[in-house]
Amino acid sequence: MSILKVENVNKIYGKRETEEEVIRLLMSSKEKYNQTIVMITHKNNIAEYADRVINIKYGFLKEHDGE
Repeated sequence: MSILKVENVNKIYGKRETEEEVIRLLMSSKEKYNQTIVMITHKNNIAEYADRVINIKYGFLKEHDGE
């Protein structure tokens, strides 16, 4: 298992990637290598790509109910 903390995408790719390109790369990697991706985001449009979403509100975990 490996953990990658990405703070600045530009440092990894050497150029500015769009959110869509980064998500496409992660999803491709997930399928190709049978990986589990743990992503933390404040953006709902990014979270929509996930198979499962868990929200943290006031320090409590709550499974996303699709609403």
